[in-house]
Amino acid sequence: MSKKKSKIDPNETTDTYASEGMTIGLIIGGFFFIVFLLGRHASYGAVFLVICVVAGLIIGLMQRKPPIGDEKLNREIKSYKKLDKERNAFFLDRSVKKYDKNVRTPVIRKNLANGERVAGFLLKGSGRFEEKMLIRDEKDLREFMRQYGISSEEDLKKGEE
Repeated sequence: MSKKKSKIDPNETTDTYASEGMTIGLIIGGFFFIVFLLGRHASYGAVFLVICVVAGLIIGLMQRKPPIGDEKLNREIKSYKKLDKERNAFFLDRSVKKYDKNVRTPVIRKNLANGERVAGFLLKGSGRFEEKMLIRDEKDLREFMRQYGISSEEDLKKGEE
């Protein structure tokens, strides 16, 4: 077995989290400085502020940032971005989904018994219906058309169950 050579040069200096550590120390120390200032002990607050900034600097210097070309780090970043996209509950997904027009036909099906409408696709080969979205009002219909890039209501086939 051959060992893989590391892409990281040991002589190369890597970045550290020193500035981030100092910033966090400044925020924490500033908070306690204000607390001590309100308690009429500003000198203690100033000492505590300096201690927090120096401690943040030391902790930041001890931690090295991974190199930019690190493959493991890039994979982790991609997986976190994917999770963020999947878990995003605050913003709607505005991407347009594609469908093969030669295989699928967009259809709005209406149930004769209760009048419920469902948007989906009819597979041309088998005639099977793929349900995609419940249509409660015109807003839902417009959203379905936007999601799949359907330009007009004439492109939608009407079907009944």
